[in-house]
Amino acid sequence: MNRPSGEKNSYTTFGERSHHYQPQNRAGRAGNGRGLTLRSEAALNELFTKPVKIHDFALQIKTDPDGVWDLTKDMYFVSMLPDPEKEKLKGELLAFASSRKDSAGNLAFDFHMRRFDVD
Repeated sequence: MNRPSGEKNSYTTFGERSHHYQPQNRAGRAGNGRGLTLRSEAALNELFTKPVKIHDFALQIKTDPDGVWDLTKDMYFVSMLPDPEKEKLKGELLAFASSRKDSAGNLAFDFHMRRFDVD
């Protein structure tokens, strides 16, 4: 999406504000713990016997505020929240998204993702 230089998209800005909603007590982790901190292809290749390729991409989302909640509600840290905190997050997210919608009632943002291919 084309944005003026330095402008943040709505989703990133909310993500920066939502860090306090992440649960403090977490369930035990499964799998190799090195995978939690490895971000480069070279580091990930230590975990696999075949080469790993990382592909960063962004989905360009255009939706109404309810659609933003639909995208967010099933993310791992949101689904782990107690119901009262989840409702508070939902209210803040809907208010935040509503304040940034266009004249048609929608807002646009990039949803960044990462794909790992193991050849």
